[in-house]
Amino acid sequence: MQVKKKRRKYYFLIILVLIVIAIGIIAATRNVPQTGDLMVHVVDAKGNLISGANITISGPYTANVVAESGYHLFQPIPVGTYTVTAQTAGYNQGSETANVTVGETSHVTIKLSPS
Repeated sequence: MQVKKKRRKYYFLIILVLIVIAIGIIAATRNVPQTGDLMVHVVDAKGNLISGANITISGPYTANVVAESGYHLFQPIPVGTYTVTAQTAGYNQGSETANVTVGETSHVTIKLSPS
């Protein structure tokens, strides 16, 4: 009889520890932000970077920057599908779609044609 009580307590403690571990894992994964990065390059027809282009992203997150060097890294941003638009003087506006995934850097190149 005494052995059964000890065994029952032992099983109870094991189950209790497993429940506490499971709750900890669930709590830790719920707080992990679902973000990734997006690298945008703006180029001309020959593939040369266009300095000073205005880049806008819209989707789960919206931002607008001037890419002084012809590229910009948006980080971290929420995962999802984005419409990426680029424009600058002397060129027609260009647009592409980008999918940002968790923990990854997505790349998009927008080719602008002269206006």
